[in-house]
Amino acid sequence: MALKGFTPEVEAAFKEALALTEKQGELPQLFPVLRGLSTYYQFRMEFDKSFELGERILALAESKDDDLMRIHAYLLIGSNVGLISGLDQELAWLEQGIALFDPDRQRLQPFQVGNNPGIVCYTASAIYLWWQGFANQAFARAQKAFDIATRLEHPYTMAYACFHTGVLYLWSGEMQQARSRAITMREIAAEQEYHLWYAMATILLGAAESGLGAAEAGLARLEEGFAAYMGHISPPVFWPMITTIRAAAHGRAGKAAEGLNMLDDLLQDGQQLPDILILKGELLLQESPSNTAAATKLFREGLELAQMMGYKIFVLRAVSRLAELEVEEGKAGENGRLLADLYDSFTEGFETRDLQEARSVLERRRELTD
Repeated sequence: MALKGFTPEVEAAFKEALALTEKQGELPQLFPVLRGLSTYYQFRMEFDKSFELGERILALAESKDDDLMRIHAYLLIGSNVGLISGLDQELAWLEQGIALFDPDRQRLQPFQVGNNPGIVCYTASAIYLWWQGFANQAFARAQKAFDIATRLEHPYTMAYACFHTGVLYLWSGEMQQARSRAITMREIAAEQEYHLWYAMATILLGAAESGLGAAEAGLARLEEGFAAYMGHISPPVFWPMITTIRAAAHGRAGKAAEGLNMLDDLLQDGQQLPDILILKGELLLQESPSNTAAATKLFREGLELAQMMGYKIFVLRAVSRLAELEVEEGKAGENGRLLADLYDSFTEGFETRDLQEARSVLERRRELTD
């Protein structure tokens, strides 16, 4: 995996190792082989296979009465089930991992490769909470992940925590927080010579700076990080995230056409995700007001997909865009009424970008009816 990336040869090697351990009657190496193969599948975005291996690890953990194995299992089951069938069950699994996690007992050695599974439970649950519309809880969980990772003094886990919490802040429009995480991550990656993490930190830093008003300079830094990222063996699971961040930064720099080309490549590869569809609609409108019909179609497709997946924050974002188009036409129509009901269903996160934008649309809509 380290030398050749996420290739069929890697899968074959793991499967051969798995067959050997099973033939000998569950050698101690069985757990790391199962864990390694499940990581391979998750990074290859074969979430159903990774999920099945998570269930096997849980059965092994129960037979050995091993809490660290249980945490790994809960993480794999929770993070994969959320990507397979939506967000109904995944948080419960991740919460079980967090409940078992004891930072003082379940440490990794400083030079041990991989992430502490307890920290990953925290970061994954933070992202899921934000998708479900619980921004304050998500930020609290992200801060907890960062604080514990700092205490653990495990550089690889710290870099991981910085990136994933930084991306959460970036998505939420908290650009200063995203920038802070990116700077910390770059310092760790430079010191430890984590070349891929350094590239990803540079991408995150550039995106945050572009969101803070330095659109051209931020985009240039992001492109520097992206070029370095492309020079390394990188897991496919990061590709949609990195490309969407890059496309949005191009939009902020007034280069909507370039961003649209990036998103089209993602969609052609089968990456049908609500945020990608909504962002494409936004960039189409930025490119030309004549693209209103095409953008409306994308917003509706993004809305349907977000509703199906349980991603409430993207439901809000899609409805906000549809209601805004109504307002710009001088109408106070059905999308505006839907937005008002949806906004009222939120219980927190009212200072985040998405809810502020929704509130602005509703205020403009009220002016039409007064």
